[in-house]
Amino acid sequence: MKKFIFAFLITSMALCVSAADLVTRSGVVLKGYALAGAAPNGIYVFHSKGVAVVPVKEFPDSMKEQIARIAKDIPEAKRKAAARQKERNAKLAARQKRAKAEAARLKQSAALVKKEQAEADKRLKKLKVSKSSASKSFGKKF
Repeated sequence: MKKFIFAFLITSMALCVSAADLVTRSGVVLKGYALAGAAPNGIYVFHSKGVAVVPVKEFPDSMKEQIARIAKDIPEAKRKAAARQKERNAKLAARQKRAKAEAARLKQSAALVKKEQAEADKRLKKLKVSKSSASKSFGKKF
């Protein structure tokens, strides 16, 4: 992350100095551009309106050598992006597993509370029945 920020700052300074325009093969014009480095699917290009990832095939022939130096790092960028995605997926799976376990625990806890409440209601009914039968027999004369 520090490398990316450093590269961004250096590129930003380069943008201030350089005012050249990059016209891609598809006709897209990127004003005040600076090449930043390899992306998983092309090359990062900082320009006046932000950042773009331009596929290697889109660069003009006049930039072949410059692009070739950066493009050699694309496989490494793909590998790093895949590793980051794998890590994100693992974290998401772990979070989902914890959430599922928590939901099961809460469900079990709610069932236990419901069961205890039902048992308490039964005991209360027995007490009421016992009291009412005891009070009825208490008032009778033998």
